[in-house]
Amino acid sequence: MSARPSSSAGALCLGLLLLASGCALRTGDTERYFGPVLFRFSDPRSAAAHVSQVRRLGVIGEAGTQWGLGAGYAERIAVAPLRLEGADASPGRAAPRWSRPLSLWPAPEPGRWNLSLLYLQVTAAPAPVMVSRTVYGIEATAGADALALSVGAVSRTWSRVPDNALVRLHFSAARPLQSSLRVWAGAEDADLPPDLLLEEAPTR
Repeated sequence: MSARPSSSAGALCLGLLLLASGCALRTGDTERYFGPVLFRFSDPRSAAAHVSQVRRLGVIGEAGTQWGLGAGYAERIAVAPLRLEGADASPGRAAPRWSRPLSLWPAPEPGRWNLSLLYLQVTAAPAPVMVSRTVYGIEATAGADALALSVGAVSRTWSRVPDNALVRLHFSAARPLQSSLRVWAGAEDADLPPDLLLEEAPTR
């Protein structure tokens, strides 16, 4: 008699887990998220970097530049410069566009938490210089972000700096949208502006 309630509870838990499941597909400068996603992103009008923060729960799949499968809670924070400065300077590119094509809700607001239940699309997403990933659960993943097999609570951060470049990054996981990132690439030390020059700390 006790097996039936236990089976019902297990089926309910499995159903809730599948309902919260989803997949991320990242190709080129486009990101697509299927399933429930909690997200926020920096306001390009006032921020000092392009920052995106995405949280997902359930059975989580990834494809495109990153391939993987996991279960539990996952968070991804990506930080990219507003523009590339120096000898290889590039003009400020268009800000990423966040949209929920299958939702009747208003457009997502920058600087605030937003929810997408079915489908989220990010276009003109810049290539990140730094990515922080946190997982509570289990995952197996390989690609641009990470190559890992992990169980439990895991947090990892990677950075990809252009050749012959100086990077100034201010980042706090507690306040990621306040990150500041400046990349000065393709320039000799003599060409760097005074505020980017590093001074040797005096020894005691």
